[in-house]
Amino acid sequence: MIDLMRLAGYTALLPANHEFDFGAETLKHRQTRGAFPFLGTNLSVDDDETAGPRIGVLGLLSQEVAILTNPEHFNGIQISDPLQAAGLVIEILQRQGADYIIALTHMKESEALAFAGQAKSINLVIAGGYPDLDQAGLIPSLIRLVTGTQIVTTPGFGRFLGQVTVQFVRQPAGGFLPAHTDVRLHAIDFMVFDDLDAATLIARTEDRYAMAAGDTIGHISGSTHQIQARMIARLMRRHTDAEIGILNLGLIQQIPTAQPLIRRHISRFILPTD
Repeated sequence: MIDLMRLAGYTALLPANHEFDFGAETLKHRQTRGAFPFLGTNLSVDDDETAGPRIGVLGLLSQEVAILTNPEHFNGIQISDPLQAAGLVIEILQRQGADYIIALTHMKESEALAFAGQAKSINLVIAGGYPDLDQAGLIPSLIRLVTGTQIVTTPGFGRFLGQVTVQFVRQPAGGFLPAHTDVRLHAIDFMVFDDLDAATLIARTEDRYAMAAGDTIGHISGSTHQIQARMIARLMRRHTDAEIGILNLGLIQQIPTAQPLIRRHISRFILPTD
């Protein structure tokens, strides 16, 4: 993924809970390999500027992120209050002459709205981490608060690419003021042609995964969706020493019993189908 991000020309990334799934050292390695900054204002401080209007960018994580992955991966890592951390960095960005301040956030919708309402010096909040945001139209792509702060987001699962266009007016005394914001959602479907380099990278990665996880580990005896789901619940209970195993039946995709169970099929048991 980090190779694809570099290939796509990412300017910056806000790490959230899944970026810590393999620990802080792996995340540091990914940052070095990505060759673009990772922003986490309440983890560390970073900012970026562009030509013309001076743009300040900061990244903020919800404090809940620390409990959304293995707690051991957060040993020695503290997530401070996003609003307090933002206030300190905003002062620095303003002293450096930032005309426009963007906050990348990974928060629930209610937390992002509350943050944007209080962080009055932030012009634009690019919000992510909304749960169940899987369809266009569930949440407005652009929200304008009475404070002047604007919030943008995109539906989940990579089905859309969000584009934000901000028009600035140059001021006679120097600097720029934002005059208008326009947002668009671009559908990512079969009408978008594959990038050859990206397609090659994906195919190579899929082949490596198929080879690494292609060994046969058994057969599935349960012939129905419900029986296979109960089998998984029992395995959860057995391997975690729990008394009850609970799962969402809608997250289980049935495996045909006529074929061997290979290692990479395990993920089909636990991931929702499209």
